[in-house]
Parts: sequence; structure tokens; C-alpha cells
Amino acid sequence: MTTGAGKIIWKGAEIPALLPGLEFFEDGHVYKVNGAVWKSVTQYTKLISNHDFVTEIDADYAKTTSKLDKEYNAKKAQLDALVHLNFGSVVHDYLYKDDMDILDFNSPEFDHRFDGYIAGWNAECVKRGWDRKKMLAEYPLYSKKYLYAGRLDNLFETEKYDWLIDKKTGQPSPTTGPQLAGYGQAAIEWGLTTLGRLKLMEVCIDKNGVVKTQPFDFKSCLQDFLMAYSLTNKYKK
Repeated sequence: MTTGAGKIIWKGAEIPALLPGLEFFEDGHVYKVNGAVWKSVTQYTKLISNHDFVTEIDADYAKTTSKLDKEYNAKKAQLDALVHLNFGSVVHDYLYKDDMDILDFNSPEFDHRFDGYIAGWNAECVKRGWDRKKMLAEYPLYSKKYLYAGRLDNLFETEKYDWLIDKKTGQPSPTTGPQLAGYGQAAIEWGLTTLGRLKLMEVCIDKNGVVKTQPFDFKSCLQDFLMAYSLTNKYKK
């Protein structure tokens, strides 16, 4: 369970590490607001993959690597968490022990099949000016207007825009755009960004460090998300 203790810095100001009234239980991925369980963004977007109103993703882009074994997937999930939480100018700066209490990159126990993923993400951040010092990572939040909760992967502040990122080391998902829009809506409500500054992007990285990106339009993706939100609330009480 994440507690509300502590502050973090965003755009030069202190913000709460956990928003008022919010509790997040890592075990089960459960969100409570003022003691009540709220549905998550991903619970709403589950509906989207089976419907035609999803924002389209290029078919060639959707062709990615073959299925991986269970152990590999488990380790890759650790990598996802690592990369969300860490960014440095060199790969050595990605330290498990700092944020995850697991292993550091140079440990002989670290699975170096993941070197390409880390290097690819690192290079993309440098290319786009995404700075770890101007980043929110794995930040839980909720929408006061629509009464859902979620945890964004990365939100980067740059000079012109705030980039809300979903980073993947696996296949791209048809739910990514609407999912990002759900997080974006909540971020706007809490003053973490504005409609004029917010940009959405999925970043897919393969094992060789090859990066493919997919930007999304916030307004159209929010319509998709709210459609799934409405249908879920109507038929899945």
C-alpha cells in the first residue's frame, strides 16, 4: 500500500506523493478514494480492444516480436517498472537497487537480454529532451469529475509540451491512446498539465533497441475512453 507521506517536485513546486484521499494497494492493483474502491483506467479500457471505436494503430506497427516464455515475461515486467522509474544519460544510471530494491544493471545476475530495451529507451529520452529531473513516474491519481483512478507511467515536462508516455517492451496495444487520455484527463484536473501542453505518445522498444513511437490525439482518445467508461458503467455494475 502506498501512503500519502512525503512530497515530490513537479514543475519546480512540491506536490503530494499521493493525492488527497487516495490509497493505492499494489497487491491487486486496487485504488480507494476516501475509503471507497474506484474502478481503474485499465478496467475501463479492457472493453475497448473488442470494439470498433478504438483509435486506429498502423497494422505494420502492430507486428512485433513473437511470444516469450513465462520467465522472460516476468523479467520483462521488472524491466518495465525499472525504466518507468529511472532515466539517466548513460545506461549505468538505471539502478534497480535505488527504486526497486532488486538488482543493479551491472550485477552478474542481471539478464543482459534486456540491454537493447534499456539503451533504446535511454536514446529516445535523449533525442526528445525527456529529462528525469523533470518527470513524474508511476504516479497514482484520480479523476474528480469521472470518479476513476489510475497510475501513469511517465509524464515529462519539456519547454513546449508535457509528454504523457506509455512505454512498452512488448506489443503495442489498441487501448493505449484511450488509456493515456484517461490519465491525461485526471492530470489536467489536478493541475499537473493543461490541455494546451498535453501530448500523448506510446513508445515501443524491441530487444535490439529499435524504437517505434505512436502519438495520439488527446481529444479523440478521450472520447474513446469515455465511451468505454459509459458502457462499462451501464452494463458491468
